[in-house]
Amino acid sequence: FLKGFAQAYGFRRISRRNRVILAGRAQVGLARGFPREVVIVDADGEPLRDTVGALRTQIIEDLPAGRRFFAGGSTTVRGFQQDRLGVPAVLNADGLSSGGNGVIILNGEVRTQLGRGLGLVGFIDGGNVFARASDLALSRVRGAAGLGVRYQSPLGPL
Repeated sequence: FLKGFAQAYGFRRISRRNRVILAGRAQVGLARGFPREVVIVDADGEPLRDTVGALRTQIIEDLPAGRRFFAGGSTTVRGFQQDRLGVPAVLNADGLSSGGNGVIILNGEVRTQLGRGLGLVGFIDGGNVFARASDLALSRVRGAAGLGVRYQSPLGPL
């Protein structure tokens, strides 16, 4: 397979006095599986044969599940459960994603310090996972917005 992932980040201080920062991130991932022939097996793992005894095969172009793109959750598109964002073609009946060959993630946030390790964040996120890289479309990006509180504790950020 062939896979590429690009991301760009930007930060801009809006106010020195109140320490207000505008932050943005854009990510795009594209992948393509090369066609390969695999033997079809039954539930017991035994190869299936046709009527003349030849092995039955099929052409697969999908990426292995561990190499597909996933989105949703606190590190990608907040407002969606972890790895549950995607177009209908990558989601099953329970809303679980099988991943895809294309992803778009857009994040924007305003951060400010309230005092002594306490911060407030307002965000707008958008994105989606697509079955094929050729399916990418900004018109199909799903969005979420919200507020968050951050606390820099002695043990690390919360």
